[in-house]
Amino acid sequence: MASRAVEGEGKGLDKPNNGRPPEQAQLQSGTGTNDMKEQVLNRSKKQSKRKGGSRGLTAQEEVLVGDQQADFVRVLRVEKGKVEAVEDPTRVQLSKTNKAAQLTLSEDRLSVTGHKGFRTARASHGAWTGTWYCEVKVSYLGKSGHVRLGWCTKKAELQAPVGFDQFGYAYRDLEGSKVHQGSREPYGQPFGEGDVVGMLIHLADGGRPLEAQDRSMVRFKGAFYYVEEAEPKPQPVPGSFVMFTVNGVPQGKAYEDILEGTYYPAVSLYTLPDQAEGATATFNFGPDFTYPPPEVERLPAARAVSELATPALTQAIGSTPELEPAEPAAPAPAAAVPVDAHASEPAPAQTGNDA
Repeated sequence: MASRAVEGEGKGLDKPNNGRPPEQAQLQSGTGTNDMKEQVLNRSKKQSKRKGGSRGLTAQEEVLVGDQQADFVRVLRVEKGKVEAVEDPTRVQLSKTNKAAQLTLSEDRLSVTGHKGFRTARASHGAWTGTWYCEVKVSYLGKSGHVRLGWCTKKAELQAPVGFDQFGYAYRDLEGSKVHQGSREPYGQPFGEGDVVGMLIHLADGGRPLEAQDRSMVRFKGAFYYVEEAEPKPQPVPGSFVMFTVNGVPQGKAYEDILEGTYYPAVSLYTLPDQAEGATATFNFGPDFTYPPPEVERLPAARAVSELATPALTQAIGSTPELEPAEPAAPAPAAAVPVDAHASEPAPAQTGNDA
């Protein structure tokens, strides 16, 4: 069986929005021997020297481990000088790390403000099974501001609005339409500044979290790398759905049989460049809501998203606090995990007039 090696991104491949591609490295996975690992590393160094520099291998290159051809997995370099810590496990807030860098959080991390183009922020905790509810108040929009609210997984693009890709489901202030995979459809009533939008998600039994609880690490040339683990293709879960309310009035089910995964409450904000003040939205994760969660026939009452911070629930239902990258104390063995070659490409922030 072919062994697996670690692979980064080379010239000509897509780069993240900050212009810095993931570092490149090549390692034999933990399934082989140390001699085989060293053979791969030495081969990598020789190839680099022959080609006039230390640029690393491109995504298209392959190596031989013994008499077998090695596959590649994707890695991301661990930034030095950062302390690894989870979000506060006792409180659900907006994530410091799982948001677009251009967005600003309030001190209590319940409000978020955005300027110039659609960008997204997600909550610190998510769930992959059960029925959950929270509220969002549209605190301020101004003359050009717009907002989209919904649920998405970590795969959803942060430099675009919720619903831009297959990893999120959104409710749009303008026209009250719903959005998934970039496709808008009529749904509910429009909403705007001062309104309170309730967000409910029901994740039926049978779905999977599709989210790694721990990240494997490898060491290469004195640096540490996180291995980007492949995820299976998400499948629809019969009976699952998202729905919204506006000032306590249910708008009905927006999407049904949604894809499995770990979903987080999310908000996307937009303004035109000439608006000096940003648009702001404020979350209420519960347990005390402005309006009671809607009742759904044949389902138990929805639970407040704030309950996801309970340690017992964290273990029982797969709530996943965000992790901040850090320099580990010691290297971990490489994991033989394939990369998801069909992951969605990063999308630029939308700055046009069409919100």
